[in-house]
Amino acid sequence: MVPIVTPEEMGAVDAEAPEPTEVLIDRAGGAVARAALRMLGGTYGRVVHVIAGTGNNGADGRVAAARLAAGLQDAFDSAEVPARVPRVGTLVGIFIAPRGTEGPVEAPLDYEGARTTDEDGYGRFFHAMLD
Repeated sequence: MVPIVTPEEMGAVDAEAPEPTEVLIDRAGGAVARAALRMLGGTYGRVVHVIAGTGNNGADGRVAAARLAAGLQDAFDSAEVPARVPRVGTLVGIFIAPRGTEGPVEAPLDYEGARTTDEDGYGRFFHAMLD
C-alpha cells in the first residue's frame, strides 16, 4: 500500500486545519461509522469489527466504534429493551437483562453476570427491528 501522504505531511495538514484535532477525529470517526452502515446495507444480523491502532492513527476507529455502540444503545432504549451496550476502546458488547428486570440495567462485570443475558431477547429485539 502506498500512502497518499506521509505521517509528517498529514501532521502538517492537521496543524493547518481551522479546527482542533479532536474535532477532525470526531468528524472522521462519524464518517467511518456512516460508511460502515452504508456498506452493510442494513444492520440486522451484521457484525462490525473495528480494528484501530493507538494514538491519533486509530482515534477515528475508536470514535466510529463509540458512535455505532451509541446507536445500538439508542435503538434498545427506543424499543424499551432493558439492555446495555458496554464498550472499551473498539470492543463492544451487548447485554440484554433477564425478563422482569426493573430499574436501570448495569452491564455485567464477570462471566457469571454475562451468562444471565436474555438470549431470547436478542431474537425478539432484532426481529422487531425488521418490522
